[in-house]
Amino acid sequence: MRVILLALISALSSCAYDPTSARSVSMKPGKGGVVTLSHPQDPRSRAKGDEIMNQTCAGKKAEVTEEGEAVVGTATKSNTEHNKPSSGFSIGGLGMGGPSSETEAVAKQVTEWRITYECK
Repeated sequence: MRVILLALISALSSCAYDPTSARSVSMKPGKGGVVTLSHPQDPRSRAKGDEIMNQTCAGKKAEVTEEGEAVVGTATKSNTEHNKPSSGFSIGGLGMGGPSSETEAVAKQVTEWRITYECK
């Protein structure tokens, strides 16, 4: 039981909020690139993005040319509801009023915060 509890705590802690999450999407060393921030409102995330840009520019100044949300894909969530009829009957062995189901799908754009920069 303790092993299961420790594994669960470990799994949950790996999903914890990471305010410093930033990564390079593309770059040309010494020229510029694109960085994405997972939490753009958190100054620590922006600081990590600035660090990545400064490393790419290697001594030159990283100048932001564009910043904002970018659509990077879509996510679809579907929900299927199975309905059982209150009554059913058959005519000549042919079933009527059997169970039915409805599926509803909702598509949503997936976005991320991107910063495009040049090295000056």
